[in-house]
Amino acid sequence: MRFIITLLILFLFQAGVSAQNDLLMLRKHNRTIRQFYPGISIQFFIENKQLITGYITQIKNDSIFLNQYDVRTMYTGWGSAIFDTISTYHLSFSYKDIIGFPATQKFASVSIPSLLMIGSAGYAGLNIINAGTQNQNLTGSRNLTRLGIAAIVFATGYLLKKAKKDYWPVGKKYSLVYLGVGK
Repeated sequence: MRFIITLLILFLFQAGVSAQNDLLMLRKHNRTIRQFYPGISIQFFIENKQLITGYITQIKNDSIFLNQYDVRTMYTGWGSAIFDTISTYHLSFSYKDIIGFPATQKFASVSIPSLLMIGSAGYAGLNIINAGTQNQNLTGSRNLTRLGIAAIVFATGYLLKKAKKDYWPVGKKYSLVYLGVGK
């Protein structure tokens, strides 16, 4: 009986060891940000800046194999909508073809530049409307100072929006590391 239990444990251990897969790690200055392995979804940009989205089926010999699903909304005879898979694409890429990953959007990085631009444009517009309705001089020194500050705040929001990258480029700061388990 002990012999059978020992064989069963060794068999299960061997099955668990053979289930190990190669993986890719996205690192920022030698700190792991995300790990990619079979069974999870991935989004990345390739050399022509095309965004590829899919589920990893296998990582082997420095290549990543994906299933990409074309899911569309279909309408039923009762007027309700369902999602249906139109087709499935099997794709493969070398991990060296990946040039970047979409950056995670943080609330402050999205909203602050937009709020600066919207707020300053609204303030300038309201200032111009008030000057016209209250018969004030639009080119007076007090009014030009307010419009100048609004223009500076708008320009700051615009520059903040343009300075923010929408993806993490693989290169100096971010690196993609392939870890092969080997068989």
